[in-house]
Amino acid sequence: MASKVIGKCEKNFIIRCLRDRQRLDHRLPFVTREIKIEFREEYGSVVVSLGLTKVLAQTSCKIVKPKETRPNEGRLRLQLKNSHTMMFNFETGRQTQWTTLMSRHLLQNIRDSGCVDMESLCILAYENVWEISVNLHVLDYDGNILDCANLAALCALAHFRYPAVTVTGTDVHVHPINERNPQPIRILHYPIMISFALFENGEYMLIDACEGEEKVMEGLFAIGMNQHKELSTLAMFGEICLTRDQIENCISLAHHLVRDITKEMRDTLEKNREEQLQMIQTINHR
Repeated sequence: MASKVIGKCEKNFIIRCLRDRQRLDHRLPFVTREIKIEFREEYGSVVVSLGLTKVLAQTSCKIVKPKETRPNEGRLRLQLKNSHTMMFNFETGRQTQWTTLMSRHLLQNIRDSGCVDMESLCILAYENVWEISVNLHVLDYDGNILDCANLAALCALAHFRYPAVTVTGTDVHVHPINERNPQPIRILHYPIMISFALFENGEYMLIDACEGEEKVMEGLFAIGMNQHKELSTLAMFGEICLTRDQIENCISLAHHLVRDITKEMRDTLEKNREEQLQMIQTINHR
């Protein structure tokens, strides 16, 4: 899991810092970098920054046929793009494999956790459902793309609005935005991702690793969880094993962070909604 391109002196320095409970950016081992959430004017478009790591999420929708096995549920697609901005080289040697793997875990954490009410995206069972697509673009990279991209996807879904629809018999009429207000996606909970970088066979670990720390880590343990401590994802990368006590400790630490991040995300979403309402009221008074 560690990068192949790393100087011995740099590696020894980072490991020595970890043993002294110090980090390159002066954080403690279990402290995240500053989170910034910037919503754009377009529904479902948001830029999330985790320190210097920055991800743009853009959301779109279209009407498609439902899956035969789930005729009354909508569909959700999620893809991580522009990952060539990552400056490390994993042992697989193929960047596309890493991108595909990250996209799969993000989709599993968000879609398979049931955080989106997929039945609410159904227009006409067996015939028409909404397909929501979230494209994630890495704008800047300084480590921990998984947590940042997951948060960007959740913010984009919560911010997105899709057109209102009227169904008459088998006829489906999609209302333009000037005819009826678009409606939000029903989000049931927010599965936040917290990643632990592992060193020295798991003896040392830290969260929200920057790029320099990722270069020397031996593995990565990712936990997806909502504020109610319901697990949605447990993923291990790299040839390293953790004991049961270590895993339980990571889950406990992650839960405290998840509650804080969820509150920050909800507050930012609410602030954005208030700003949109004020803007609409100002336009109507003109």
